[in-house]
Amino acid sequence: MSLFAKPDPRTDRLRELELVLEKTQSYFVAAAEALAEIRDQRLYRLTHNNFADYIRERWHMTVGRAYQLIAAGAAAANVQHAGQMPNARQAEALAGAPPAKQPEVWAEILSTAPTNAAGAKKITAEHVAAVVAKVSPKRKKKTRRPKPIRVKVPGGIIIIERRADDTSPERMLIEALDKLRNSFHTKAA
Repeated sequence: MSLFAKPDPRTDRLRELELVLEKTQSYFVAAAEALAEIRDQRLYRLTHNNFADYIRERWHMTVGRAYQLIAAGAAAANVQHAGQMPNARQAEALAGAPPAKQPEVWAEILSTAPTNAAGAKKITAEHVAAVVAKVSPKRKKKTRRPKPIRVKVPGGIIIIERRADDTSPERMLIEALDKLRNSFHTKAA
């Protein structure tokens, strides 16, 4: 490259556009904070009966997505002092960590992020999610309680309460017959 080479005019435009992206990267935090305030102060009641209707009709998104944005914005705001602020996708993944642990999780994400060919850290939402999964406690899945079985018998209905560990229909039938026998004994007495 010659010392007298004319600079590429696209370089200035690239810098301008990158500045725009850097500024707008934090807009989702402001949007999330606005949604949280609308929800928390119940400002949606000025025009709608509930938050879900407000979100769906005014912003054309699901209430689940609104809560996801609120959590992501809170996570990003929680770690913004740590240097590099997460983008929206990274913040959504970071929101899976408990709020008290988010700054230390973000520090670990920054320190363990792979580098690209230029040597810069490449922080992806996938990397954030992997670190969050490693340090966050596993959530126990809620086990649904099986619905009780209702059996009509002469003189009433027997309700058989099922347990999650019930696998034997015979055992359930024996319990139902015992209940039936007991109900006849209490009526006869």
